[in-house]
Amino acid sequence: MRFILFSIFRNIGKHGVKSLTSVFLSMLLALFFTAFSGNILAGQAQLEQIGRSMPVSADITDPSGSRNTLLQIPDTLLQAAVSHPAVTDSRYYALLYYEYGLGCPVPDSGVVPDNRLWCLENENTVPAWRDAAGTPAITYLDGYQQMLHSHEAVCMVNAELMKAMGWQLGDPLAITIFEAGYQDISSTCQKVGDAVLTLTASYQPENLEESFPLLILPAGWARDYYQEHSRPFSVSCASFTIGDPFRLNAFKADMKKAGFQNPNPLGEPSSKGEALLVYDDAFIRASSPIKRNVTLLQRLYPLIFLLIALLGFLISFLLLRSRRQEMAIARSLGTGRLRTPLILVGENAVLQLLGVGAAALSIPYLAAGGGRQLFPLLSGYAAVYLLGGIAAVAMLGRMSILEQFTNFD
Repeated sequence: MRFILFSIFRNIGKHGVKSLTSVFLSMLLALFFTAFSGNILAGQAQLEQIGRSMPVSADITDPSGSRNTLLQIPDTLLQAAVSHPAVTDSRYYALLYYEYGLGCPVPDSGVVPDNRLWCLENENTVPAWRDAAGTPAITYLDGYQQMLHSHEAVCMVNAELMKAMGWQLGDPLAITIFEAGYQDISSTCQKVGDAVLTLTASYQPENLEESFPLLILPAGWARDYYQEHSRPFSVSCASFTIGDPFRLNAFKADMKKAGFQNPNPLGEPSSKGEALLVYDDAFIRASSPIKRNVTLLQRLYPLIFLLIALLGFLISFLLLRSRRQEMAIARSLGTGRLRTPLILVGENAVLQLLGVGAAALSIPYLAAGGGRQLFPLLSGYAAVYLLGGIAAVAMLGRMSILEQFTNFD
């Protein structure tokens, strides 16, 4: 091994001009590969930036694409959407109505009561005043900070109503729950059942809009309550953000399998929330040209690696063929048949590493996407280039000593 290492570095110094030529050519090829890969990485970085700066949102609408707050969105469709891996930050609520007291009858008018309640699954949807940090103004009973994530019979009350009624956190509240039963776009009042809830939180409304709920209940409890009463649970309004916009096609395909329709603007208005409207036009316009360019360059990778291997072969073959007499003399003096090619491959590897190292020093100045990301790719380049050099050594090593003495420049 010491003899091989000594021979490698001695030969590099002995053939200084050829060694420098090999280093220079290796560096040029590495810089070309760096520029090629840097364009791909820069494009990918641009796409990630677009994904962060242009989030894609989606709404569940009626078949005509109309988004209103009085839809009937089946819970099965809702769960298929909000539980998808690509979805983040879901916002939805079920709009119900109530009267104070148990056993209240359906109003003679057939119209739902004025008292509104929402069923929510997280605090982000609570229409509360928010401070500078965006924290909603909610006061909780001790131990109930996660009440909206629970399945308990608890509720959050509008602070203005709580003050007017003289209630305190921890008080029980008996109500009769109603829902709007829809026929096309018209609605009638239907009784769901009675419930006794515990007041565990209050929220300060951001304004005095009449559409805001007086009570807010956990969506998990509402699902259980509907199941106990053998009724299908549905929500009235739903929207969410697609956290990974580059999975849009897979997301849309999965939603179609789940039963969602594409909105048809020419369709008739309906209360059925069965269509999915994805606001992805701006993202697609911004990302498509970059994505096409990145995809094209990535498809060229096999051709680029093949070209590097061929150039590595040609460069090594042309620089080593003039040393065939030297190789023959070394073999005639007793250098083993295996040692000679090992020495030549070692020379090639050292010179190539010097060229790659020289190119790597300039990577931070050439790669818009950051030099560190290119270092792993350069290892692949080095391996392919070295394979080309090994092929050249193998071809020259197939000659006999007599051929090497008689066929040299």
